[in-house]
Amino acid sequence: MAIVQDIHHNLVEALKSGKSEELGILRLVQAAIKNEQIKTGHDLSDEEALRVIKKEMDQHLESAKFAEQAGRADTAETEQKAAALLKAYLPAEMTDDELTAIVDGVLAETTDKSFGPLMGKVMGRVAGRASGDRVKQMLQTKLNI
Repeated sequence: MAIVQDIHHNLVEALKSGKSEELGILRLVQAAIKNEQIKTGHDLSDEEALRVIKKEMDQHLESAKFAEQAGRADTAETEQKAAALLKAYLPAEMTDDELTAIVDGVLAETTDKSFGPLMGKVMGRVAGRASGDRVKQMLQTKLNI
């Protein structure tokens, strides 16, 4: 709940200081969080709010990628700024050493070396601090796939 309150506080500050770009982004995130609250029927925990923020950040990054491909550098830059603003609310990315330790731990305690179940266990432990692509690459390297 603290993250939701931080976003609301920063939204009010952006409104007072006249930062229109930041204000727009924070309003969109706040609306996405509110929509998720309505969908789930309860106030979001910090973990659930982080998932919503991560999803919004990923959407901005994808929009930036498509804008660059279309030759719209101004739009791409705006979307990159939005993603950077949202990234400030997310926990720090896990280092490769930390991720390797988690992957090695899961591999050591699991007899079933099927990719899908291993991926699920590792993703559960990294709790949003590493992207699925990084985990996938690490697992594929460790399993020699």
